[in-house]
Amino acid sequence: MSESQPPTPPSKENPPRDTSSPYELLGFGPEVVGASLSPEELKDAYRKLSKTHHPDLGGNAEAFKNLTEAYAKLSDPDTRREIDLELEAKRHISDNIDSIMDDDAPARPARRVAPRARASGETTTQQRRTYSVAIENGKEYLLKNETGEKLGEGYKQITDRGRFLVGVAESRRTPMEYLLDPKSGERLAGPYTQIRRNEQGDVIGTSQGRTGTSEEKLDVPEWTKN
Repeated sequence: MSESQPPTPPSKENPPRDTSSPYELLGFGPEVVGASLSPEELKDAYRKLSKTHHPDLGGNAEAFKNLTEAYAKLSDPDTRREIDLELEAKRHISDNIDSIMDDDAPARPARRVAPRARASGETTTQQRRTYSVAIENGKEYLLKNETGEKLGEGYKQITDRGRFLVGVAESRRTPMEYLLDPKSGERLAGPYTQIRRNEQGDVIGTSQGRTGTSEEKLDVPEWTKN
């Protein structure tokens, strides 16, 4: 199966399109893990494209409007988190389709995406790129590969942010994120409003409180199969 080509960077000849991904409008390819981009990287991309598409500088008004709306969405932590969760879910589906249709790797076992459990008490399992989960009563549990044993607590979603696992838990105001041990499922740090990797490659936990925003560098365990 042929590999998809990255999108052409936006320009005056190729203005940003109103796609479902604000990251694409800012010129980032589909392989980008949203949470790994820092606010500074997003701002730099927005400023660069603004100079190209601002109407006062000869750009396209509609393209500039789409660009501004995309940046506004990604600048809001809650909205950005929902976008990241949606893109992560789409990526899992795409990975499983590719594994089934990939003619270049016949020895690779096809992975099937199990539907989410609908009936109360029903449990389904789902094999993802680097880990497995059980889905029960709308919550995801990390699984031990050898035995299928559920590890740790249940979350709204468990996601691989690029060699580290994050469990997203529901709360009254906004979803909270926890850094998880991929081997035991235990919470290593959290809760945070967002966990991401910065430009230096460090994993950062961001908290928002009455006094403002604070950041903390997190220790990520060596990634091993559970």
